[in-house]
Amino acid sequence: MATWPATVQIGSNQYEVAILQSCLNEINILNLAVDGVFGNGTKAKVEAFQQANGLTADGIVGPNTWSKIFATVERYLFQFQTGNPVPNDPTTPENDALYESRVKVDRINSAGLASLHTLQGSVMPDDLDVKGRVVNGWYRLKLGFHKRNGVPTAADLVVKTGSADLRPALIVNEDQDVPVQSNDPEKIHSNAIHIHNGFNTERGSDGCQTIRPSEWATFIGHYLGIYSSLVDWHQNGSYRGRDIGVLIIE
Repeated sequence: MATWPATVQIGSNQYEVAILQSCLNEINILNLAVDGVFGNGTKAKVEAFQQANGLTADGIVGPNTWSKIFATVERYLFQFQTGNPVPNDPTTPENDALYESRVKVDRINSAGLASLHTLQGSVMPDDLDVKGRVVNGWYRLKLGFHKRNGVPTAADLVVKTGSADLRPALIVNEDQDVPVQSNDPEKIHSNAIHIHNGFNTERGSDGCQTIRPSEWATFIGHYLGIYSSLVDWHQNGSYRGRDIGVLIIE
């Protein structure tokens, strides 16, 4: 991954632009499309932000503009680095071989970019003949709930494991279609993709990304500790809440 922060401007098309758009929406209560495309609409909002914060209003987002943005908001980068398995540890309850990806989580705020976690996870479904594996690329992430049986309440904002209903999780691309690879040639998209807890003898995944079960509490507990309001996780009946950052599968 390139050194953060990248300078972005009109014509840029990359995940840093999606983070920029998401942050501007939060800071100024805007309605920019979070699509990673730096067009004229994004440029105009950047210039307005720069002018309001005593910066050169040139529409170019470099270190000074990023610094002002992250003075008030924060975001996370979640990298699933495939092909980085760990040896099976007989002292842990799960089959570590199921979790083939190194999961690196970085936090971006006023202090810059800092490593938060390095865990093990998987991008694979349990049955690649029927389901699909999300293709490499970047995807928007929100806080939300997995296994949506019932209406979430504040009492659901706890670490949940196993197959419990209303598990706090991370939501990929607002539950919309994402491209996948499958042994079934007709399976090219999946939706309702989440990052959720894995299991000991299977991933428990129909295409979602999973975190090794012994590390799940560390992973999701961080966000539950910071974002403690139900509206952070569930807005307008959607089982999705606030933007949290970007998933990168590589």
